[in-house]
Amino acid sequence: MTEKRQSAVLGTRIVDGLDAAMRARALPDAFIQWQLEARRAMFEAIGAGQHPHRYAAHLPVMITFDPESPFLVRSATKGAGLTPRDEVLDRYLAPLEETLARCQGHPWHETFPDRVAAVRMLLDHPEDIERRRLAFLEIFQGRTYANLQRDPRVVLHYAGDGPGYTSFQINGYAEIVGPDDLRWRYVALARRIFEEAPFHLQQPGYAAAYLVWVHEVVDKAPYVAAGTTGFRVAPHVQGETLS
Repeated sequence: MTEKRQSAVLGTRIVDGLDAAMRARALPDAFIQWQLEARRAMFEAIGAGQHPHRYAAHLPVMITFDPESPFLVRSATKGAGLTPRDEVLDRYLAPLEETLARCQGHPWHETFPDRVAAVRMLLDHPEDIERRRLAFLEIFQGRTYANLQRDPRVVLHYAGDGPGYTSFQINGYAEIVGPDDLRWRYVALARRIFEEAPFHLQQPGYAAAYLVWVHEVVDKAPYVAAGTTGFRVAPHVQGETLS
């Protein structure tokens, strides 16, 4: 393991961040569009004084593998974020840092527009999004953290609201990064800039971030099959039908 790349053992094969990134595939357009629309709508709702009751596009269920459990898996709801591509990361770090410093000590409602503007920079330039990964901050260092140090496999399940019930299963491998990594810095800043919001639990710090490199995506949105009253799972984005 190098300073900035976390390795994990999967069977007899070592999976590290570079390996996972090289084998990752891009998230589908439908998922990215859902993310952009949902995040913009959330900012508008908060700006109008509404408190989010559910934020499906941001809070998937993360499933990790636990050899010490008789059920073999553990699940936890985790906040997920989009990140810039490494090549353009620097141009998004400075605005977050400057905005956070400028807003400190001022009331939340007064600084909200500036905070949103800093985070929306990436949403307004979707071409800069790293579409092969999703990012998570580790807050509690509990079972998920322990599991991913042994086995980097991750299953994410997003379940959206009706009437469309947008839903995706994303399978990938987690790269664990710490404070010495600029990608951790971006994820931590994006969290901290909203940490004073009334719907967030303030935390003293974040020991690690997970970069989940995408290897398989399944569209799980239900639809009525022709000639039946039941539901079927949409096909895998690469054309393979999965259930």
